Amino acid sequence: MLETLDAVDWGRLSDAFGPAVEVPSLLRSLVAPDDERRFQALSRLLETVWHQGTIYEVSSHVVPFLCEMLSSPDTPDTSLPALALASLAEGTSFLEAHTLADDQARHMWKAVLAQQGRDLDEQLASERSWVRATREAVEPHIDLLLPFLAHHEPELRYAVASALKHYPKAGALSIPHLRSRLTKETEEHVTKAIEEALRTLEHQ
Repeated sequence: MLETLDAVDWGRLSDAFGPAVEVPSLLRSLVAPDDERRFQALSRLLETVWHQGTIYEVSSHVVPFLCEMLSSPDTPDTSLPALALASLAEGTSFLEAHTLADDQARHMWKAVLAQQGRDLDEQLASERSWVRATREAVEPHIDLLLPFLAHHEPELRYAVASALKHYPKAGALSIPHLRSRLTKETEEHVTKAIEEALRTLEHQ
């Protein structure tokens, strides 16, 4: 597990704060023996590759290693990589979320980026390509997330249900699991996420 981690040139990839040099050590710490170290690693990893729900250049490169953890019997707590994977699966473009619905915000970000020598449309295109690459990396591994619809932690169930709606090609696989979970779910916000996923997938 993680034996190819150093084959990735992390320093050439960007995360929320700059070159993604911290990411490989965080991934290794997700399978550390110590509980506290794993939890801290998850928190920091999400800050860097899924900052406030947004995707970065490095994000898609993290996906294969999270899938390795979920597939390995040596992973001490699979709920942590599952939460990271589900979060990445639903991540969005920062600029798309903050500019498309509001002309004033769009003009502001255009000016901010121009001061940095960057173009808004080019940055939007880059961010959308990162989101697309991340979702394409997750899609073949949706089956790894499905068991966590029944996890004891509601926030993990919510994250997985919220992610599944973005994968219509996997609908035949995920819809039965969502329907089954809906009959057992007790948390209102998770129920709403499951219902939204079902509405989206069943109308594709």
